[in-house]
Amino acid sequence: MTATPPSRRTPRGGPVMRPIRSGHAVDALTGAATGLAPGALLVGGPLLGGVVGMPGSALRYVLLSAAVLSGLTAAVAARWPRRVVSLSAAAATRCAATACLLTAVAGWWPSVVVFCTAVVVAAVIGAPALPRHRGTTPWYAGALAGLGAAGAVTGALPDRPGTALAVCGCAGAALLIPAAVGGGGRTAAGTGAVRGVTPGTRGLSASVGAGTTAAVFATQDLHVFRWELVGGSLALSTAVAGGTALGFFTVGAAAASRRRAPSPARPPLLLLALGAAVTACAVAASPWQLTLAFAGVLAVAAGCARSLYAGAVHAGWGMVGAAGGAALWESAGRLVTAGDALVLAALWPVAAAVAWTVRQGRWPGAARHVRHDRKASS
Repeated sequence: MTATPPSRRTPRGGPVMRPIRSGHAVDALTGAATGLAPGALLVGGPLLGGVVGMPGSALRYVLLSAAVLSGLTAAVAARWPRRVVSLSAAAATRCAATACLLTAVAGWWPSVVVFCTAVVVAAVIGAPALPRHRGTTPWYAGALAGLGAAGAVTGALPDRPGTALAVCGCAGAALLIPAAVGGGGRTAAGTGAVRGVTPGTRGLSASVGAGTTAAVFATQDLHVFRWELVGGSLALSTAVAGGTALGFFTVGAAAASRRRAPSPARPPLLLLALGAAVTACAVAASPWQLTLAFAGVLAVAAGCARSLYAGAVHAGWGMVGAAGGAALWESAGRLVTAGDALVLAALWPVAAAVAWTVRQGRWPGAARHVRHDRKASS
C-alpha cells in the first residue's frame, strides 16, 4: 500500500473541502454582478420611465433613494453585534443574487408599484453583500466590466428596456452562483490602501460619490438633451466608456502595485484627477469626447474607491455623497447651465483633496490614523 502524503491526509473531523475557486475569481464575479444589475437600472433609466409609467426625474429619485438606503443598511449591518445578526460570505452572496432576481422582476412587470417595490426591496436585501468581496482590484475591474456589459445589453435592446433589465438581472444572479454555492467564500476586508475610519476619509469617500453621481446624471442629460441621442446611443456610449475605463483602471492598478507601500498623497491626487475628469465631461463638444471623459470618471472613481476602502462605513458615506452630488446637480442645473452645474459638482472632490492636504500638513498627528496595508497593495 502506498502511504498517503501528509498534505492529502483526512483529519478526524472528516474530509476537508478544498476551494474550487480563487479569491480573485470570486471578487471579479461579484464585482461584475454589482456593475451589471444596478448598471442596467442606471443606463436604462431614460428608457424605463416611459415603459414603467413614471417621469424620468421620478424614476431617478427612486433609484437614488434605493442606493442611499442600501448604503445605510450596509453600514448599520456592519456595526450590528454578531450575536444578533451574523451572515457568512455565502449567505450575503445569496442575498445579492436575490436582489438581482428582484431587479429582473422589475423589468418583467413594468408597472409603478412593482418597479418601485422590487427596486427598494432589492436594495435592502442586497445591502449585506456590500461589505463582502470588495476592495480588491479584480472586484472593481469586474464592476467596470459589468457596467459596460449592461450598456451593451441595453443598447442591443433599445426598444425593450424592460427585457434588457431582466436579462442583466438574471445574468447578475448567475454570476453569483459560484460564490453562493459550495463554500463560504472570502471576505476581502481591509484590502484598500487607506485603513481606519476617520473624518477625513469619510469626507473623501463622500466626495467620490458626489462627483461620480453628478457625472453619471450629467452624461445622461447631455446625451438626451444636447445631442438628442435617445434610444440605444446612451447605452452604447456607456458600454464603450465601461470598457475603456476597465483598461485605464487595470493599467493604473498595475502601476500602483509595483510600489512597496502606497503613498499618502495618492488619495488627494486621485480626487484632483476625478475633478478634472468631471470637468472634461462638462466641456465635451461631441459624443465621443463625452464618452472618453466619462470613462476617465469611472476609472478614477474606481481607483479612489479602492484606495479609500475601509468597510461598509465608507460605502455608506459614498452613498451619502452620491445623494449630495445628485442634489447639487439638480438644484444648480435650474440656476445655471448644465456645463456650469457640472463644474460646480467637480469642485466638490477638488475641495476635499485640498482640505485633506491641509489637514495632513497642519495636524501631523492625524496621519497616525491612516495606516497602510502593504500586503494588500502588493
